[in-house]
Parts: sequence; C-alpha cells; structure tokens
Amino acid sequence: MQKLIPRLAVVAMAGLSLMTFQTTASEVEAFDEAALQAEANARIGQFAKQLKGTLQQAIQSGGFVKGIEVCRDEAPRIANIYATDGWMLGRTSHKVRNPANQPDDWEQAQIKVFQQALSEGQSAASLTASEVLSGQFRFAKPIVTEGLCLACHGSQLSDEVQVALDSLYPQDMATGFSAGELRGIFSLEKKLP
Repeated sequence: MQKLIPRLAVVAMAGLSLMTFQTTASEVEAFDEAALQAEANARIGQFAKQLKGTLQQAIQSGGFVKGIEVCRDEAPRIANIYATDGWMLGRTSHKVRNPANQPDDWEQAQIKVFQQALSEGQSAASLTASEVLSGQFRFAKPIVTEGLCLACHGSQLSDEVQVALDSLYPQDMATGFSAGELRGIFSLEKKLP
C-alpha cells in the first residue's frame, strides 16, 4: 500500500496530560518509516478521540445540528492542536461536504484501495497506507461510517439536519452512506529534512 501525508495535528483532551510530539531535525533523519507510521497513528488516535468526544457532547446538548457545527468549526481547531512538529493532519473523502476539501491524487488512490479492501471484507482497523514521496512522509487511515454518523451522512436525514446542511453546504455530497462503509480518510503528512 501507499502512504499518506498528515494534515491535522492532535491535541490532548481536557483533564488529560498533554502528549507532546517534539522532534528535532536529527531525530527525523534517524526516523525509519515504522516510527513515522507509529507517530501518525498516535496523532490520528488522539485527534479522533477528542473530536468524537466533542461531537458527542454537542449532540447531547444541542442535537445533530449542533454536531454539524462541531464538524465545521471545532474539527479544524482540534486538528491544529495536533499539527505540531512539522505534521499536518486532515480528513477528506470521495464524497466531500466542503468542496474546498477535495482529496489530492494520492488521497484519491488511497480511498480507492481502502474501498476495495473493505468490500473484500478486510477490517478497517488493519488498513493504513504510507509512503515517502518527494521528501514528504504521507499516511492515510480509513474513516468508517458508524451509526452516529448516519444522522448527518446517511440516506434519511431529518428535516432539521437537511435544512442546516443545505444552508451551510449547498454543494454537499457527503450523504447516502451506510454503516460500515468508507466515509473518508484521515490524511497526514510530514516534510522530511
């Protein structure tokens, strides 16, 4: 499989100790691909955990429309927390909600590979892609549609959610997903010295 570049950085959750990812230039030179993959996975894990917790709290307090606001406003802020030490972390999809978040060629290729692997019954937990290209380490990991996602990304949306999406994202393509289907990818990158 190929490998991806990070676009978001991961931040520690409130009340937890902050996990830092500080790397000197000499340490990056000494990194092997396995170490970069491990760090990318750790950043994704922390980002995903914090985003999911923030999203669940918003939905509990304000419903799914509040959840849409979290994904629009808080996800980039949380990602920036984990975008440190030269890492970038982001999310993209083959069916984007925000047209400014289109996948690049490398990300599109990873999405296709992940879709094929999932259709063949492979576990999403076992799937990653990484590659060093033009002096950058790239890393991708699938985002699989969970039950909670269907309220805003499924085929049958409430009127309230549909109105909010139409207002905020008039070119929205990120609906019609089913549970267990590839929703998109986490995409990370790091420039290597």
